[in-house]
Amino acid sequence: MEAQRQRSADIRPMRVVPPEDKARWYRAHKFNRYGITPDRFNQMLEGQGNACAICGTPFREDQRICFDHDHACCPVPASGHTISCGDCLRGLLCVQCNTRLGWLETYGNTIGTYLEHGRARGMSQAGGYRT
Repeated sequence: MEAQRQRSADIRPMRVVPPEDKARWYRAHKFNRYGITPDRFNQMLEGQGNACAICGTPFREDQRICFDHDHACCPVPASGHTISCGDCLRGLLCVQCNTRLGWLETYGNTIGTYLEHGRARGMSQAGGYRT
């Protein structure tokens, strides 16, 4: 057992991947997955003023940038991982806006129905505040 631990300890330093390499691999994977080139990404980024398409907050150098795309455009393969044709990209978003948009797309109708029924009831029956 001790010999195995020593071999693992000897190998572990060789497995360390520099953050720059991780970032490069991540970005290359994203470009491939969303069907765009680095040039198109840079055009989109420049066209948005290097900021989130929804909130307008400027992207930081080390910030993760999300690709917003129309989920109805491209079918999800059996692997379950989203793959885009590249034509359905709508914009580049910060993580917070991407999360909110995904939530809104998933639950927006439910919340809209709730709000409409609440308005129709005057919210007083449910103990809510009337606006």
